Parts: sequence; structure tokens; C-alpha cells
Amino acid sequence: MQNRKDILYCDLKNRKLIINNTVIHIPPTQFIIYLHCLKKKRAGCRFQEMESCKDCSECFETLFQIGKSSGQLLSLYKQLYGDYSERYQTLNAKLSKGQAPSKDYLLQLICKINRTIKTALNGNSAGYLISSEGAYGRTVYGIKHDKNKIHILKE
Repeated sequence: MQNRKDILYCDLKNRKLIINNTVIHIPPTQFIIYLHCLKKKRAGCRFQEMESCKDCSECFETLFQIGKSSGQLLSLYKQLYGDYSERYQTLNAKLSKGQAPSKDYLLQLICKINRTIKTALNGNSAGYLISSEGAYGRTVYGIKHDKNKIHILKE
């Protein structure tokens, strides 16, 4: 793997982020939320023909939309951490009852993710954080980093 400036690597096998040669480990649930945002940025782009994202935030989602993706999040969790973990069992039980993660819980996870990244990068973390845009009630969340500089490593 080549390490270049401004490239964000998400290493699924080792469950870590590599940003500007800095390795960042975040807890499983937070890793899954961050991975969801990265996947949305890479595959969820409506403007695949654009070379750069610039200030585009079309791939950003509301907390409600992220919460509705709970099934996908749970599937990612199972794929990376197995279905034997206690956290997986708890999440699965809640989803089986139709209980999606609350907005407050998702906001809490986003804040923790951002704090971990800011600390690891000594404040040089601008495009790597999960950002929010929009007015109250219409706020959307996502990663501003350019989609072409995001690499999700499977092996």
C-alpha cells in the first residue's frame, strides 16, 4: 500500500484508518459508522463523472437516513467482527424489534469519531471528519474528503 498525502485508507482486514501515514484505531461501532460514510461517499455519489467532489455534499445523509440504514450497518458489523460478539447480539435484538439507533446516539458516535481523528492528526483533520451541513431540521452528515482520495482496502 502506498502512503501519499491526503489519501484516506480504510483497512477492513485490520479494522483501522490510515490518514497521512497515521494509523487510527476506533471502536467497532464507530468504525462501522465511519465506513458507512466512506462507502456513501465512494459508491453513493450521483455525480460519478465528476473528477473531484469540491464542495459537493449530495452524498450526505440525515441522522434519520443513517438510522434507517441500520440493517446495512449491522451487516457490516457482522462481516467485520462476527455475529458472536455481544455488541452484535444487542444491536441485532434491537433491530429485530424495529428499534433503530436514536439520533442522540448517532450524534454521540459522530462526536467520538471526530474527537479520535482530531487527536490522532493533531488538529490537521479538516476533510477527514464527519461534517454537518444545513439548517436545523435539515442537517445532513458526511465526509468532505474527495471521493477519489478514499481507498477501502478489503485485504
